[in-house]
Amino acid sequence: MSSPELYAGKPGPLPVEGDAETKIQGPPADASPGAADAPGARPADDASAAVSVLYVPGTALPKLGRYVNQVVEVRIAGKYLSTKNKEVHTRQIWGTDVYTDDSDVVAVCQHTGKIMLRPSPPVKLIGLSVFLKVLPPRSHYEGSHRYKLLSRNWLPQYHKCSIGMLRVAPITQAEKLDPRAPGSNLKVPKSVPPPANGRRPYTKRKFAPDTTIMFNCWNEPCLKYCIPLIADRGTNSQNWTSTRLRRDVLYLNTDAQQYELARAGDNGRYDVYRWSRCTRPPNGSTRKVPAPESQASVVADDLDWEEIEWGPQTVRIRDVVYNVQTIQFLPMTA
Repeated sequence: MSSPELYAGKPGPLPVEGDAETKIQGPPADASPGAADAPGARPADDASAAVSVLYVPGTALPKLGRYVNQVVEVRIAGKYLSTKNKEVHTRQIWGTDVYTDDSDVVAVCQHTGKIMLRPSPPVKLIGLSVFLKVLPPRSHYEGSHRYKLLSRNWLPQYHKCSIGMLRVAPITQAEKLDPRAPGSNLKVPKSVPPPANGRRPYTKRKFAPDTTIMFNCWNEPCLKYCIPLIADRGTNSQNWTSTRLRRDVLYLNTDAQQYELARAGDNGRYDVYRWSRCTRPPNGSTRKVPAPESQASVVADDLDWEEIEWGPQTVRIRDVVYNVQTIQFLPMTA
């Protein structure tokens, strides 16, 4: 997904005087040769930027819809230029060469090879001006591993803007990072709006998905179904879903029905499961889990775990496919 036309700067490291540890790079090694000499290409500067924004970690860029095909400048204080920046550490970056506009700008700089981050911020670098080109949204964004940073995929249609890297330049005057300086037109993000695509800014648990609360057909709160909620977590069998079903019962809802997947014992060699349709709502505080025969109708019995196939929005039980909306685990009581 290469877009060499985005790289308007000339190749080669751009040294920063007095700071040997900080490297500001030209285009990545895989950029097409001659991109810097493309017709109409010229280095960006303050005057060519339609707007200048102060970088605030965890805060989205302002709405960029009116700046499509224009240049925006993001000014980053030197203290954020390290691998300890939480946005970089948690990989808040989606795409390759062309990124979603809620991607972290420091992470974009690292992923495009414009800067090489170190564990500690540069001592003598005041800050960095990053010039980005605002582009229309794309149907999908493909992640890749570049410069020790793995960007993420984003496959659904994205309805905001994209950004592409043009160039970076060191900031030599501290006033350029001060929105209160006389004559400054620097914009400062004032809030942390949720990303348009619903992603959370941080993920503290390695396997934790984005969470959406929904209500099932019995009007009970539960989670929106997604693969990470049902997937095995690592190589420890205690974190496998099949092991969890020895103590919990799984409830899945389609548009109009609730289904129950429960362990039904073993056949002497491995566990077997029962897939039932819930026919009556639970009895509140006296609810029995799994549901008794008076409240459930068995659809498939003596199921091997291999007969259950999980998809992004479906589950297949013995070749019958169910479109799943919500998921809920409840501890066994019966």
